[in-house]
Amino acid sequence: MSTGSVEKLIQELEGAINAILHCQKTQPVDVCQFSDTQQRRLILLTNRLIASFNDILDFMVPLSRGQWASTPPSKQEKLSFPFIHVHTRLQHLARQLQRIAQGDFGQSVEFLGELSNAINAMTARLASQDMQLVEKHQEIQALAAKIDRLSQENRELSQCAGQPVRESPPMVEVDFARWNESSDFDSVAIIDAEIFTEAFCERVANADVNTQSLHTAGQCKAVGQCICIGSPADKLCPIHETITTGRPFRSEKRLAETGPDISKDLEVSLFPIKNEEGKVQKVVRVARDVTHQKESQREVHQLAYYDPLTKLPNRTLFMDRLNQAIANANRRQQKLALLYLDLDNFKAVNDTFSHHNGDRLLQQVAQRLKGSLRESDSVARFGGDEFVVFLPEITDEREVVSVVGKILNDLNRPFKLQNSLTRSGASIGIALYPDDGLTAQTLLNHADLAMYAAKKGGKNNYHFFSEEMHRAVQVRAQMESDLAFATQNGEFFLNYQPQFDIRSGTLIGAEALLRWRTVDGRVLEPASFLRIADETGLILPIGDWVLRTACRQLKFWHRKGLPNLRLGVNISHKQLADPGFSDRVETTLVETGVDPERLTLEISERHFTDLDDLLLQRLESLKGMGVKLAVDDFGTGSFPLPGLIQLPIDRLKIDRTVLGRVQSHARSAALVESILAMAQRLDLTALAEGVETDEQLAFLSVKGCEEMQGYYFGKPMQPLEFSSLIDKTLSPTLQ
Repeated sequence: MSTGSVEKLIQELEGAINAILHCQKTQPVDVCQFSDTQQRRLILLTNRLIASFNDILDFMVPLSRGQWASTPPSKQEKLSFPFIHVHTRLQHLARQLQRIAQGDFGQSVEFLGELSNAINAMTARLASQDMQLVEKHQEIQALAAKIDRLSQENRELSQCAGQPVRESPPMVEVDFARWNESSDFDSVAIIDAEIFTEAFCERVANADVNTQSLHTAGQCKAVGQCICIGSPADKLCPIHETITTGRPFRSEKRLAETGPDISKDLEVSLFPIKNEEGKVQKVVRVARDVTHQKESQREVHQLAYYDPLTKLPNRTLFMDRLNQAIANANRRQQKLALLYLDLDNFKAVNDTFSHHNGDRLLQQVAQRLKGSLRESDSVARFGGDEFVVFLPEITDEREVVSVVGKILNDLNRPFKLQNSLTRSGASIGIALYPDDGLTAQTLLNHADLAMYAAKKGGKNNYHFFSEEMHRAVQVRAQMESDLAFATQNGEFFLNYQPQFDIRSGTLIGAEALLRWRTVDGRVLEPASFLRIADETGLILPIGDWVLRTACRQLKFWHRKGLPNLRLGVNISHKQLADPGFSDRVETTLVETGVDPERLTLEISERHFTDLDDLLLQRLESLKGMGVKLAVDDFGTGSFPLPGLIQLPIDRLKIDRTVLGRVQSHARSAALVESILAMAQRLDLTALAEGVETDEQLAFLSVKGCEEMQGYYFGKPMQPLEFSSLIDKTLSPTLQ
């Protein structure tokens, strides 16, 4: 596009603007009253505006990016039209469009205002690009002047081509001397093809290895002074090859500037200039300092493929290497071992020494892992405290065990953090190719499973993957899927087991017990699925359903004439840790109309292993509503006794496993007796679970236990069956 083309486009813009303004003056103000012809004319003019601006942008944007730098100087002069003038006229057009947008045209032409804003934005971009074009033009002028100067030096070189090189150093050597005098490594040289012969190149190369600059590739010894940088050892000088073949040449080289610790990245390009007959007359050699670009590329590569903390390869690079190793192993019919490593007790290190020192530990672990492995092995950090290693060319499992043993020994040595020594250790899972998988992801999954098996086996250990693990994972995955389906499709139901006060023989309450009726008709108890529900987070919607259903049933029994009947509902630690759980309990109580004092939330003893302020705060919140709180499964040994003083507990439910041995095991009997005495001293209610025999009933009665539940009194029942039990109760007045 020439200057004239741009001028013509601007004139079209001005004409379109004036036509629209003319329509505004001669037609009704409301565009909705325009005729169909007038509206089409307005749309056509607007489209012409947009197309014209796009044409100008398509022309000017490449110029702003320096894409005209290779245009001959004679054409550059034609292109260097006054961009500032264009910018001024475009601003004027934008102001005219703004006038149109501000006119009372109604809702139908609001797009004109948007068009005006877009044009303003485009003119602002053009103004910025104008400045860039001016700077680029100045750079080209300076470069042209440099080319003229170097061309003069090249002519001087041609005059001394037949003389010994020592008497007249080549021009190229002078250029490199300039590079050493300043930080600017950029240079341009024009080499005359007629004087640059292969014989001249060889004579210069053989004249003096300390001052050579033109040479055959295999004889280069002064790399920093070499015009032929990057020439392959089995080819002739690239300049001579460019002259001979007429093909451009480009190469990169890392040069030592002042010492081994200070280097530059140099890019050398050779461009042939041919005459009308197609014969190369000159070669333009352009050398550019690309150190900054190369450093940026190296930084991007480091961030993309390496862990910033440990400097080990990250997941992306490791998986690429692992896929290559698998391909090699497949081709050579070899084995490969993948190790999945997880540090033991890393959380304790973070909590004790701070996360900063936890990072230092990871760095030390990375160094030890690299020291433990063979040169052919590869290690990466996958995130957190997880590392992966693959061992290529494995012959048998004993070789893997040898490497794993060395890793465990090295990681068992103390680590120094904050002038203190700490130990970590690791659990390692191992998967073998091709026995345990044929793809990188399969091996990784199986090694991960084996690592968890190593942790369950006592930590600081290793475990090979097995098919049993795979089957267990499949069963678990199916269970997770079935649980999610059951949650959405109402496959759960509640049974209720009665609780009695043995002093009066009165029914005082019940415990709500979750059951799952699967699609094939099986009924599953919580022990078979609650752990998976808890780990997957499904326990939250399931628990909410249990609470709502139990409270609705309790309200029904209250309305039946038993307002003092109470109901126990089990909750998990994950529910208790959920910030919104207390609010949902309160909402459920309000919606169902249940008296909070008639609801008992039962929390298993194992959930109180670690007492913290958050747990205490959540329990206090529930207690503040009037809800009763009970410790379930009490007596199994994991409940911290100080918690009986700190926590707002109302009831202790003695575990059935403790009660089941009271007749044959003296210590079990003593334990139950101690629990009952402690509950009495602390003003807590004790309820014994799992009462099944007359002997157990007699023992508990003698020891002062007043509340009981178990098969002796009744099995878990469905709501209708439990309602029948209520009708048969000995006393209509509940305590």
